[in-house]
Amino acid sequence: MGKRILCVDDDHNWRLILETILKEAGYETRTAADPSQALVELEVFEPELLVLDLDIAGENGLMLLKFVKQNHPATRIMLYTGMDQDGEAIMAALDLGANSYVKKGSPDDLLREVELVFG
Repeated sequence: MGKRILCVDDDHNWRLILETILKEAGYETRTAADPSQALVELEVFEPELLVLDLDIAGENGLMLLKFVKQNHPATRIMLYTGMDQDGEAIMAALDLGANSYVKKGSPDDLLREVELVFG
C-alpha cells in the first residue's frame, strides 16, 4: 500500500473527505478527531505525513505540531486548515517545522501538496 498519512481534524465531514480523497489516490490513511487520538495513532500507525488542522475542537494544533516535531522528527506535517486562520498563526506553524500549508477546499490542491511534501 501507499505512504501512511494521519489526518487530524475535529470536523467529521472533513475527516471523511480527506480519508476518501487520500485513499482513492493510493495512500494508507487514518484519521483522528483530536490531539489525544492523534497521539495514539502516531505510536500505532507511525504516519509519514500528518495532515493537521490548526483549530481542533478549540485546542491549538500548534501544541500537537511541536510535540510531533520533538518526538517524531521524521514525520512531515502539512497544515490543512480553514480560511479563517490568520497569516501570523500560519507563519508560526511553518516556523515550528510544518512542511507546507493548504487551505481547506480543493481536493486537487490537497493531492498536489501531498505529492510535493513526499517529494
